[in-house]
Amino acid sequence: MRRLRLYIAALLLLSAPALNAQTAKLRGVVVDPTDAVMPAVNVTVYQAGKIVKAGVTNETGGFDLDLPPGSYGLEVSAPDFTRFRQEIQITPDMPPMTIMLSVAPAETVVEVRDESNSTNVSLDASLGDVVLEGDQLLDLPDNEEDLAEYLRQLALAKGGVDENVTFIIDSFRNGRLPRADQIERIIIEDNPFGADAAGGGPRIRIVTRVGSGDWRGSLGFQFSDESLNARNPRATNRPSSQSRTYNPQISGPIIPGRVSLRNLAAQRSESETEGNAILAVTPDGTVTRGIVSPTTRQSINPSFTIGINQDHRINLNLNYQTTRSINQGGQYTLAERGSESRNRNFSLQLSESMQKGRLNNEIRFQFNRTASSSTPQFDAGAYAGIYAINVADSFSGGPAQNRSNNRNKTFQIENQLRTQIGRWQINTGIDANYDSRFNSAENNYVGTFEFAGLHDYCYAHFLAFGFYNGVNCQATQALVDEANANGVPPRFINSSGQEVLITGAPTLFTKRSGDPTMSVSQGEIAAYFEATWRATQRLQMRMGLRYQAQQHLRDYNNLGPRLDFRYQLRPTTVINTGGGIIYNGDGFSIGNWENLLRNDGTARQFETRITNPSFAPWNVPPDLGAGAALQTTTVRTRASDYVAAYNIRTQVGVDQRITQGQSISVRYDFNRGLHQSRTRNINAPLPGLGVRPDPTRGNIYQYESTGTSRSHNLSISTRRNFGFLVDDVEQRPRLNLNINGSYTLGWAWDNQGTPSDNYNLALDWGRSSNDQRHRVQGQIQIRYQPWNAQLTLSPSWNSGRPYNITTGRDDNGDGQINDRPAGVARNSGQGPSNYSLNMTLSKTFFLRRSQPAGQANNNANPALNAFAEPQRGGGGGGGFGGGGRGGDGFPGGGDFGGRGGRGGEFGDGGFRGGNFPEDIEALIAQRGRGGRGRGNNNDGPRIQLSISVQNVLNHPQRSIQSGVLTSPFYGQITGSGARSIRLNLQFQDLF
Repeated sequence: MRRLRLYIAALLLLSAPALNAQTAKLRGVVVDPTDAVMPAVNVTVYQAGKIVKAGVTNETGGFDLDLPPGSYGLEVSAPDFTRFRQEIQITPDMPPMTIMLSVAPAETVVEVRDESNSTNVSLDASLGDVVLEGDQLLDLPDNEEDLAEYLRQLALAKGGVDENVTFIIDSFRNGRLPRADQIERIIIEDNPFGADAAGGGPRIRIVTRVGSGDWRGSLGFQFSDESLNARNPRATNRPSSQSRTYNPQISGPIIPGRVSLRNLAAQRSESETEGNAILAVTPDGTVTRGIVSPTTRQSINPSFTIGINQDHRINLNLNYQTTRSINQGGQYTLAERGSESRNRNFSLQLSESMQKGRLNNEIRFQFNRTASSSTPQFDAGAYAGIYAINVADSFSGGPAQNRSNNRNKTFQIENQLRTQIGRWQINTGIDANYDSRFNSAENNYVGTFEFAGLHDYCYAHFLAFGFYNGVNCQATQALVDEANANGVPPRFINSSGQEVLITGAPTLFTKRSGDPTMSVSQGEIAAYFEATWRATQRLQMRMGLRYQAQQHLRDYNNLGPRLDFRYQLRPTTVINTGGGIIYNGDGFSIGNWENLLRNDGTARQFETRITNPSFAPWNVPPDLGAGAALQTTTVRTRASDYVAAYNIRTQVGVDQRITQGQSISVRYDFNRGLHQSRTRNINAPLPGLGVRPDPTRGNIYQYESTGTSRSHNLSISTRRNFGFLVDDVEQRPRLNLNINGSYTLGWAWDNQGTPSDNYNLALDWGRSSNDQRHRVQGQIQIRYQPWNAQLTLSPSWNSGRPYNITTGRDDNGDGQINDRPAGVARNSGQGPSNYSLNMTLSKTFFLRRSQPAGQANNNANPALNAFAEPQRGGGGGGGFGGGGRGGDGFPGGGDFGGRGGRGGEFGDGGFRGGNFPEDIEALIAQRGRGGRGRGNNNDGPRIQLSISVQNVLNHPQRSIQSGVLTSPFYGQITGSGARSIRLNLQFQDLF
């Protein structure tokens, strides 16, 4: 009983502020830059995108408004003065405010209400950015891995050799991706010159949903089944498969005006989806069938916001997720190599933001802990017993040999300071990362044999046992018998008409031994300073400098300067250009460092690598254990002059508004990569001699920073909005058509990776694997307002990727099977082009009538949106009257719906987040009509039904099956990615 009384007393204490503070006053005075009072100035207060109070200042410039405690958006405006906007927290007995309005500069922006048609000089506003929001998010994949790959491919659609994509989730870098139903907006940026971001690759900023001032609950259900899908073109069957996902969510105020549950989301996903179909040629026949890969996911994700006062807020995000997967693999991999993986992840994100006048400081802390394991499902296979076997681009069999247990911990802390001094915007910060790993990996502890082709395997089996096994070995038997009768080595003709030798022996045997456990850690630190200068009314310039260093990379002069600017040539035309030195975010990764420690040639772990071994899976010598001969042991080292890789990047572009609903953007991007990482065997046999420089040792693979890359890309993006069937009463179109599209012409070359000739690195300069000459992306959205229905079509087309042509053997004895025929350049093969069309059809059913226009919800619980964390895409900051997209200003995080916006120009605040509506003028004129999205007058309980179809036309996504001369699939075109249908049912705002 005493404990119960203590609990009740604690609850009363916690709720005391809410019980004792039901009324409060917002008081203040408005002055001009000379400190003279300003009468008759408009003062407007917003909450959740709606006007809750409005008035004008009196003769002494004062204002006095009665409001319940909570979070609001305050706007003060007067003709010829810069509009003042700020998120405020109203509390009892709060002191009066003094607001100084500055004289507005001459207009330098073409202000169009649809931000996709705006042309301005904000360095963060680019028509080349890809923004996904609203019903566009219905196309996103369900699970985290598929979502990451989907967004990665979308980000890389504009070409280039830098394929390192950085994910930024609610201002946190490289955190866990949220579920698709938790995402408010995704912005894929093409401007690489911000000093606050590491790496030169594309940046994908994800803004998650936040709660409103009221309690809200939603429930989602997603379903797919093999009966809705087409058969994979690689398979002869359509296996039974089904996927079910449940997503409940809830948000609302815990202590009104103080503590808010931004979002409490849970998920349970049970899927038996069709994995990559097996297409393999084995001794017993061709295997073409689909396989089922069962996966179970469970997660819970609570997020809280705590308002200390109007200038101080704390955000807390927690996430726990478990995953279990079986039968991962496909293509050449047989089912006997299946394995089971388990993963548990816990993450904590904590951010604290404090604002004092024009100064904003934010501290972010992130902790991740992951525990994962892998277990083979079988101990032996049909074709090599306990050993794994890889027959080049024919089949891969035997047990998985991937038993492992891993525990990873990562810590990240960042401090960011932003302010404005006159015409200068300052953005500076420092972040530190620490990564700790424990790994127990028994990968390849039994051994793996590599064969150049199926004929070699069949002949090797005959030499070991005196007979050929399997129907597909009969062709080998005929070729060998004919060659023996003629007294010549056996050969066969591949699918391209080339004659290939049959050796009857493996090309490579590898095996690991020693201690499988390893603990490793690595620290990183980075600091940046960025200043944006409004030089004139038409010119905005940004100068930045970033420094970064790693614990295990003794290269401490990694300074990356960058400069970019935008110039308004005329009211509808903006020219932008920039350049800089951008260091890769990874540097020397912790994975590479672990690889060095594991394979340092001492007593930790040994990798035995024997080229052209004299034995096969059926007669392995018993002495190939931990005491293997020194000359067969592989060692990893790093060059003494190894330095961090960087890119010299330049970009020039034009943003042009053609009409009010049409715009076009043209970009040219040149990127030159220097000191790129590659691995070279410094003890490979000398050309023409076959003798190693050090005959007493085996392969020595050395990390070097001698790679280079180069790319050119010309991109054209366009947007066109149409409105039809204008409503006579509301004077807005009932039918909307939005068309977005982009075309990229690109070239990319590099010489990264492992060279085919370790003594002539120039031979590997060639087309990058990401070199696609033409890429087309498009999206067509048709929305009919009276039916609350929308159709989205997403077509795409791209020319083929290059592929490498190899002999399938280790011809030079360097331990790598990447040798090419004489005179054949790297990546000289050309793959087929591809096109695809995805479609989503959605309809919303409202369960009650909408609130009459102009009626404000003054009885709603106060929202806490003012304390949502700053995020790009959430609106530029009104705290000092400027800012680009989020990061350069002080964004809100409101749930008003609509776009968070790219922010305004200097002096206009750009506060399109938090409690502010997207179109304030329209709201003032219409008093409650509302903007787009969740803040409009159609809020309330509703059901959204959608159907998503991937690959509507069921056109196989074609690729070259194999570039290995000894493969039966050499040069053949294959396809994957059959049509799939997913049903999605969302119950939104149930209470």
